[in-house]
Amino acid sequence: MNSLRCSTVPKEELRPYLPGAREITPDPKDVPYVAFALAFNVPLATGDKALRKGLKGARFK
Repeated sequence: MNSLRCSTVPKEELRPYLPGAREITPDPKDVPYVAFALAFNVPLATGDKALRKGLKGARFK
C-alpha cells in the first residue's frame, strides 16, 4: 500500500498569489485554496457555484 505524504505550505509561498485569488473568488474562505491552485498550477475541484463561475471567468483549469 502506498502512503500519501502531506505537508503544509507556508503562507509566504502563497502571498504573491493572494491578490489574483481574491479577484477570482467572491468568498474570502476560498482565497487560500485558489491561491494554492494558482501557485502550484493544479486544477481546483469545487461544487460551489459562485466559485466555479469565478474560476470559469478567469479561464481557470
